[in-house]
Amino acid sequence: MLLISKLFFVLFNLYLQKKAEPIKQWLAKVGQERVQEIAEPSTAIDRARNTYKKLGHSDKWIQQKFSGQETGNKLTDYWKDHEINESEEFAVLTNLFIKNGVV
Repeated sequence: MLLISKLFFVLFNLYLQKKAEPIKQWLAKVGQERVQEIAEPSTAIDRARNTYKKLGHSDKWIQQKFSGQETGNKLTDYWKDHEINESEEFAVLTNLFIKNGVV
């Protein structure tokens, strides 16, 4: 909480300075993008895809990344539905799947 307070203090001081204008514009842009993603979650997925492409990942790699995440989500949902404790039991099961290359 102290770190967040310090961050806001720094941002507030920057806000008061003329040099803060680019930062304010960037914060407004990012805020607007996140609000749009809340309204339409597929825009977040598109943003992630574009970021991975800019980082040089292939379309195949990106598809595998998203498929792997979806598989992991389905698996943890299954565990929750069968009353598996989310803490230690999740960790043990996840480690087994990762160790064996399943997820």
